[in-house]
Amino acid sequence: MYLSKTLAIFMTIISMSGFAQNSKTDTTDLNMAVNQYNIGENYFHGRTVAQNMSKAISFMEAAGENGYAKAQLNLVRIYLRGYKVKKNNSKAFYWAKKAAAQNISEAQYYLATLYLEGKGTKKNKQKGLQWLLKSKNQGYAKASEKWDTLENKYNS
Repeated sequence: MYLSKTLAIFMTIISMSGFAQNSKTDTTDLNMAVNQYNIGENYFHGRTVAQNMSKAISFMEAAGENGYAKAQLNLVRIYLRGYKVKKNNSKAFYWAKKAAAQNISEAQYYLATLYLEGKGTKKNKQKGLQWLLKSKNQGYAKASEKWDTLENKYNS
């Protein structure tokens, strides 16, 4: 009896340490992505380091690839507007898809717009409207305005 209780406690400890280890890895990955993003921001704005757009984008993209939604959304904005870099709709589309998949309403709006206008991807009205509706349903004001504009256009 004593041996079975000891074994049960031991197995619980082992399984809990495995859970803690997995949680720590997820947290560590997120912390790494946040740190990558912050370093990218410093290079982007020239805070604490000399401004270097190449390094800024490299760190931000690493953070985005590691799933950091804030980095993904900011990369959409940067590439879509050509802010301090060459405008690139294909890269804007790539990052918009990643951020939109994480339920970021602004990214969903950008993705919808890119689909509707065929920028960075093949024009696809159906996908564009689906993403626009998702963004609108989350309360993103620009998506609601665009939805209303399109609705008025097609109902006139």
